Amino acid sequence: MSEILDEAANLYQELIDIEDDSVNQSREAAEAAQQELEQERQKRQPSTFITMILRLYLLTITARTADPRQFYLPPQGTGAATARLLADLEHVKESDYGRKFGYFAELCKDENTGLPDLYHWHVKLGPFQKEDNLYGELEQRGMDHVLLDLQFPFDYPNSPPFVRVIRPRFAFRTGHVTIGGSICMEVLTQTGWSPANGTHCYCSCSFCNNVLLDVETVIVQIRSEMDAGGAKLAHDDHSDYPESEAYAAYERVADFHNWKRPDWKSYRFGSR
Repeated sequence: MSEILDEAANLYQELIDIEDDSVNQSREAAEAAQQELEQERQKRQPSTFITMILRLYLLTITARTADPRQFYLPPQGTGAATARLLADLEHVKESDYGRKFGYFAELCKDENTGLPDLYHWHVKLGPFQKEDNLYGELEQRGMDHVLLDLQFPFDYPNSPPFVRVIRPRFAFRTGHVTIGGSICMEVLTQTGWSPANGTHCYCSCSFCNNVLLDVETVIVQIRSEMDAGGAKLAHDDHSDYPESEAYAAYERVADFHNWKRPDWKSYRFGSR
């Protein structure tokens, strides 16, 4: 199975590198890929490789038909990273998971151009349900969501997004949130992440459901882990988490668990 994942990731990179001469041809190809993907889904066969490749192809074609000029793109960002982020953004817009699991994603504006920054997202987790640990505590604060900050590396998806909580502050060692606001999850380190993360597999095998992660799946997993980790809010500090605290806490936790850290130079905050 690992060989299939590697082959799919390599094919994805090859598809990104292909230059299309016609946007219309790209759209026709996307429609054809969508039809093939739907046929595979209707068969309900655990044809992992076929569904992965079709989805990767569809995402790539979709990204090519989008106009990147409407976004701010950092000069260090690779073409592959930009295309994947365009595809991920398209998927998040079309998905109904936000309403189902309670989250809302939006792009942050670049300070200099005022354009939406494709490599910098804010995600609001919420609203929470009454049975969720955070429901009552957020309500007491007059809040209905947890605000996350996602920063994507220039070589995405080869490295994971850096995810941290901006507000509110969490009680120590609850909700898988570090003392500095970063998220304590192996999948957000180089050890748990892989370039194959980001494919959308629709087959019924449990293996794929556990391995093939995309940005949306990561967001949903963070929300789930917060509740499973007994998330509680800090009562003595209502300030936002500073970025510097999040980076430092992430490094401490990764080193403690022996998780490999990504190269910070691949991220905007590491290249300043």
